[in-house]
Amino acid sequence: MNKTGIVKNPLSVIAIFAGVAEISGTSVLPFISEENQRLYIWFLMSFPFTLVLLFFSTVGWAEERSPTFLNTHLIG
Repeated sequence: MNKTGIVKNPLSVIAIFAGVAEISGTSVLPFISEENQRLYIWFLMSFPFTLVLLFFSTVGWAEERSPTFLNTHLIG
């Protein structure tokens, strides 16, 4: 029996997390006051970008410290 899930790499986890945050953020948006909506929309736009940026900076930092990090932990 072949057991493969949806999550096969760390970027899938980030994508799922960002997707859930975007969907829940969009559903809450109509209930926020008008003056706070502008700030909240900027947060919703920048959150996935920031997650991906932090992920790749962490991978780059780990690769500097241990060149085999990508092969052993992320690629498999």
